[in-house]
Amino acid sequence: MVILAVLAAIAGIALGFWAGFAAGSRVSKMPAWVYWLLNLIALAIGLTVDVVGLSFGSLPLATLGLALFAGGISGLKYGYGRALGPWRAVDALFSSARGDPRAPADTTGPSAYREIPRDEPGLVTRPLGKDRDVEGEGRKR
Repeated sequence: MVILAVLAAIAGIALGFWAGFAAGSRVSKMPAWVYWLLNLIALAIGLTVDVVGLSFGSLPLATLGLALFAGGISGLKYGYGRALGPWRAVDALFSSARGDPRAPADTTGPSAYREIPRDEPGLVTRPLGKDRDVEGEGRKR
């Protein structure tokens, strides 16, 4: 029974994330209230499946409901593509650009994408051909 519950959790997260990502992508140009409405719908679906599972005493079905909700709201966030509400605090807390002096101060507009200088170490600046290796020197035959 426990193995079925673990499988239901994995399937629920995957299915919820896929459905949430698809829905979030479709509404990414719409106002924020549509995003929050979809979050409430994901909560309602997850709780309904959970209550049905608990009513019948089925641990896998109850686990599936919780996993659908968790995967659904995560997929919605990634599909929507913008940080809203409490997600802004989470994004600021786990920002990979924090502490990087090269990172722009504004991470929401077009200035968030910095131009990579061509002389930066480790960057291949010339195309590789059949007679060139990564460092630009000819191959020894």
